[in-house]
Amino acid sequence: MSGVVWFRRDLRLIDNPAWADATALHDEVLALFVLDPALLRPGSRRTNLLLHHLHALDDELRERGGRLHVRSGDPTEVVPAVATEAQAGTVHWNRDVTPFSRRRDTRVREALDTEDRTWWGSHVHPPGTVLTGSGTTYKVFTPFYRTWSATDGQPDPTGGDAAVVDDPADGLPTPTADTPMEPGASAAISRLEAYAQRAAAYADERDDPALDATSRLSADL
Repeated sequence: MSGVVWFRRDLRLIDNPAWADATALHDEVLALFVLDPALLRPGSRRTNLLLHHLHALDDELRERGGRLHVRSGDPTEVVPAVATEAQAGTVHWNRDVTPFSRRRDTRVREALDTEDRTWWGSHVHPPGTVLTGSGTTYKVFTPFYRTWSATDGQPDPTGGDAAVVDDPADGLPTPTADTPMEPGASAAISRLEAYAQRAAAYADERDDPALDATSRLSADL
């Protein structure tokens, strides 16, 4: 039985619970990204960076013998259609918290003729799990942070050896310009590690805008 992984903001294979779940559960996995027109509206620079990251993900999938399956259109129509075409037993994705994403995901779920399995892939602790002793949400940051820090994080997801479907479908557009940052998850981890080595100097450097001392992690985060 095959499965579909619907990539959204989680353009990586490492530390990706939806990808790990699918590759452990199925013999074959189709890696799907939907080029939703709504994603392309904010501007050319954002779109260009997105395309660079998508090409980096496609390169990772090539190393596993497959490709990123790219379709253009409305996810509420495309995701169910791809699942049907692939005769997928399950569609996997990582949840998001924005109102737009929640509405979209609800519509996709309602349109699917197959099971969906969803995960929290962009949070140390899933929303709603760091609560006061009485089970309510925190209203003050400091006690919230203490509880957040003392709470065990989610275990690292462990995937399987599923084959990856080698079908690029519509394929990816070519980025229109270079990007100042190397794209892909491995490059983002390298940026994080490099900044962690300089973190001790933050108190001295934070008030000097002339220094090249920023983390360059905002887009990755």
